[in-house]
Amino acid sequence: MSHFPLTDIGNPNLQVRKRTLQTFKDKHRDLRTALETYFHRSEIDFVVEAAANAKCEDPLYSEFQITDTANVRIATSSKTLLSMFNKHLNMDNDDSDNRDNLTESHRNFFYNISKRTIACLVPDNSEITRINYEQSRIYHVHLTLKLVIEKKPHTLFISLEINEKNKDFSSKKDFSKKDIQSTVSNVPIQLDATLLCKKYSLQQAKNMSVGDIISLDKTDKITLKVNNKPIFLGKLIVDEQSQLGVKYE
Repeated sequence: MSHFPLTDIGNPNLQVRKRTLQTFKDKHRDLRTALETYFHRSEIDFVVEAAANAKCEDPLYSEFQITDTANVRIATSSKTLLSMFNKHLNMDNDDSDNRDNLTESHRNFFYNISKRTIACLVPDNSEITRINYEQSRIYHVHLTLKLVIEKKPHTLFISLEINEKNKDFSSKKDFSKKDIQSTVSNVPIQLDATLLCKKYSLQQAKNMSVGDIISLDKTDKITLKVNNKPIFLGKLIVDEQSQLGVKYE
């Protein structure tokens, strides 16, 4: 049994996340080479994963604007920054997490690491500008970058927000059953789940939460339609992220 959230269909943020993860994969060697210069050519590897959010304990932030297309925020913990900085200076790490030990040199180091990471991912002609951190700035795409420096992991939290005018990822094609089941969302579409003789709109789904009982005329199957074309039968659910979804067999 598998399921996918209806609210993911046509969501441009998923495409941003997918493309960013692919860019990290494509630029793996460039990023590793760039970061090794900060750590005396130590052996470095990294893993990038999608995340529900970019929260960490006692966070420090570096925030950037890429030309006029996107904002990027990179965060890490005091403990991680202190450990990375000690490695940068080739000093023994005492596993301190005291924020009072951070100096302007630590913060500049974090800024340089963050900017170098971003520079490896964007076109060479991109202008990367540092902007002031604002807690109210909203980000919808979140990733974790786990740097492994001589077998010791250090986690950075990356958040991205693409400007609205750059969010058109439409490829002008219809969805197939395979597209739906793998949640590949290249075309923003109007979608309804037909509950036999009733319909639930996505707006109504926003008021639901995990554990809510959804009343149907019959509780066996519903027909999922995209652009008024039946795709498959399934059962309506509310998943762990409080999203309206369909389970299919």
